[in-house]
Amino acid sequence: LRLGGADEKQVVAALETFKKRNPDHPRAKSTTIEVIGVALGEVIESLRTGLAAAKEGDDPVKRAESEFDERILTPLNEQIAALQKQYEREEKAEKEERKDWLKKNPGKKPPQPTGPSPSEITLQALTNAELSRIALLYVFGKELPAEAPRRKKLFEAGLAYCEPFVRDRYRYTVMLYRG
Repeated sequence: LRLGGADEKQVVAALETFKKRNPDHPRAKSTTIEVIGVALGEVIESLRTGLAAAKEGDDPVKRAESEFDERILTPLNEQIAALQKQYEREEKAEKEERKDWLKKNPGKKPPQPTGPSPSEITLQALTNAELSRIALLYVFGKELPAEAPRRKKLFEAGLAYCEPFVRDRYRYTVMLYRG
């Protein structure tokens, strides 16, 4: 889904249509990231423009930080939390289903899956959202002036979010390709 030159409302509308037409598609679970990417571009552009034309008493960095929190971090953290809950529900349901099947069919091997399970698809979307959060923290932090106090905090937060991926890299199949 590529929308060159589209504004945020057009992206949201196109993504909602995509989600309705393809509710089981892995990309439908992570459409918020697409919208956040558009918003990040706008926030960075606003920061650059504000820094270039800053007037006395005007604080474009604070304004950009506030926009970043409101338009990028909050929705992304909400999506990550929702995906985490969904993953836990799906994983629990799959375990219960497997347990029930084994009770009904003692001594038999369960059938092999024909594709990724719903929890695997959700886990992939969750992992991508978490990796996107790391990238967004880095990209925005890099745009802030070196003396901005928030810059170091964003980098430290990104580093903390990286730790599980580095520590348990074999658990995250995406890290085999993105590491």
